Amino acid sequence: MGAGRLAAGIDGADRARRVDGPARRGSSGDRRRLSCVADRADPWTPPRRLASVGSARSRPVHVPRRTRPPAHALCARAPDGAHGVRRDLRAARPARGGARVNDKSNTPAEAPPLSDLPFFRGAPGDAQNDGAQADGAQTEAAPAQPAQSAGAANLARAAEHLTRAGQRSSRRSPDAAAPAAAPAPAPAASEPASDTNPIRVQTVPASGSEWLAFAPHELLPSTRTVEPGPPGEPSALARPGASDGWKGSLEERSRLPWDEIDAITDEVSRALSQRLTDEPNLPEPQRVAIATEHIDDLIRTRVDAQTRAGDGVHSRWPARFQQAIRQAVLDAIFRLGRLQPLVDEDGVENIHINGFDDVWLSYADGRVVRHEYPVAESDEDLTRHINMLATRSGEGARSFTSASPRLHLDLPGGARLAAVAAPVAVRPTIVLRIHRLVDVTLDDLVERDTITRDAADFLAAAVRAGVSIVTSGFPGAGKTTLLRALADCIPADEKLVTIEMERELYLDKIPHRHPRVTSLEYRPGGGEPLPDGRLPGEITLEDLVYDTLRLDTQRFVVGEVRGPEIYAMMQAMQSGVGSLSTLHAASADDSIDRMSALMLSRGHNSTPTYAYRMIEQNIRLVVQIAKMTDPVTKRPRRAVTEIAEILPGESSNDGRPVASLVYRFDKRQRHLVRDTLPSPQLMETLHDVGYDGAGLRGGE
Repeated sequence: MGAGRLAAGIDGADRARRVDGPARRGSSGDRRRLSCVADRADPWTPPRRLASVGSARSRPVHVPRRTRPPAHALCARAPDGAHGVRRDLRAARPARGGARVNDKSNTPAEAPPLSDLPFFRGAPGDAQNDGAQADGAQTEAAPAQPAQSAGAANLARAAEHLTRAGQRSSRRSPDAAAPAAAPAPAPAASEPASDTNPIRVQTVPASGSEWLAFAPHELLPSTRTVEPGPPGEPSALARPGASDGWKGSLEERSRLPWDEIDAITDEVSRALSQRLTDEPNLPEPQRVAIATEHIDDLIRTRVDAQTRAGDGVHSRWPARFQQAIRQAVLDAIFRLGRLQPLVDEDGVENIHINGFDDVWLSYADGRVVRHEYPVAESDEDLTRHINMLATRSGEGARSFTSASPRLHLDLPGGARLAAVAAPVAVRPTIVLRIHRLVDVTLDDLVERDTITRDAADFLAAAVRAGVSIVTSGFPGAGKTTLLRALADCIPADEKLVTIEMERELYLDKIPHRHPRVTSLEYRPGGGEPLPDGRLPGEITLEDLVYDTLRLDTQRFVVGEVRGPEIYAMMQAMQSGVGSLSTLHAASADDSIDRMSALMLSRGHNSTPTYAYRMIEQNIRLVVQIAKMTDPVTKRPRRAVTEIAEILPGESSNDGRPVASLVYRFDKRQRHLVRDTLPSPQLMETLHDVGYDGAGLRGGE
């Protein structure tokens, strides 16, 4: 071994550095406890206190810095029935009070060489043989072994005992307990024992293992238990950041201890707030990394407490469960909280919430499934959560309370939220629309059988020629998706401005298609109405159109028109080239009456004649889209059903425009067919951008 100090011990509760060995059997007056008695002869080591072998009242002995006693004994806890090691250690231990030191010369008394110690001799000093002899067993003497190899073997056995003691102290259940570590390899006979050779103790299985190495002069550091993951999957907490983007099943992310998650979220939020006080401009990735580190620490603390207080692995959180908790806390701090798993679910288009425990999911394939788990603790908790989302999304002027029970906003990740709270609704009613197709083109819609190739070529030419187009349909028909596909046909060098009540087009999120996009959004006001009826701080769509005229805008895209936005749409189409917009209507012809009604509802001394004239002058095409069930596949399908040109009407009917169908949907063929040729004026406009009308002349 050489001169060195090995102190190793495990206390079952806190892994203390001192271990109480069992009383020696076979001795009537020597029921004493073992402690560590070896120290290293290092001239630069500060003075230490040596605990003597004896009673609990043993006095510490101060050893000068440069006069350290040599190593002459080793403490190790042997298994039941193997007491030879302890007897050998006691035979070699110093007198009470530690090593004898010459008071005059400050030099320690000579210690016997290691080869003279029974612990480092052959079979007579072997722990197992000697222990058997202590119990009265007759054993045959084994051939003597070299001191170095015998001592190394005994040392390896002691390390194995330490490992087993550590496993017992961690209170593991038999099915999750780590296998006993293999003894450390013995050094070759020609290699002298060294003080710096580390002893490696394996504490957990290889799937999530951590190897702890300590030199003979070091104490065994306090270890933490790492829960191994499933086979082939490393432990989550052993790999910082491993759960970034972790996506479990919807059930895994919904069936969680939300009270614990709320407590962890509060602690992490406070720690993150304190950090942001010092570094307010901390980037988002670093915030997530800091939060993840705190989350892992808090989860590990709870798992350790469960391990100490529970019944093994069955009472603590498994590794995948810990991953789900970590992701839930990150969702609560940075995303949509308990709504995030629903938004992440593949295939979900709409989430309908009528109270915290009445949740329905509408899938793209037509399925409507009730979600088994609540999304909040109560209706009041759900209302507070939605209000928090409104204020956290940068919409400081928006709120969701009983005083402001209506809310419309876009959510991070491409979702739109519409909510109504009490007292307008009996229970908080919320609908989330998830936009799955953001980067979409007309070619994509052709592949999805939403539109035919010749009809897509016709619309693409109309967009390039600067024709104003309105997409019409019922809620959920696919109007916004169709509008994105039409916007893809706008030349990339043209400046484009989107004006919306709530952002949902996200054209600014696809710069590879639209490098020059300015996204503007309506801002609601608050407080008492002004003399003109507007609320303080309100910014309407008409205000935004007025502002964009000074921004050298070439293309306007006005989002969904549901009310007074109709005037903003008309102004945009008068001011820009080839404006686009969406509208709720049952058909292309009904869209004319719908737009007229919206204009008349605003007042301003409008008349039907004025409304019809505005529609005729500013809108050239209406594209109708519908969601239907395919009669063959029985699956839901979205398809363009009408493409109509708006033509002037007769004066006898207040000049109401006429919707002349260019394409119509044939139910037998289940796709668009040609109906009526466009007007010569429209064909001339399309011809200027290279459209030859071959699809229109091709017949049905």
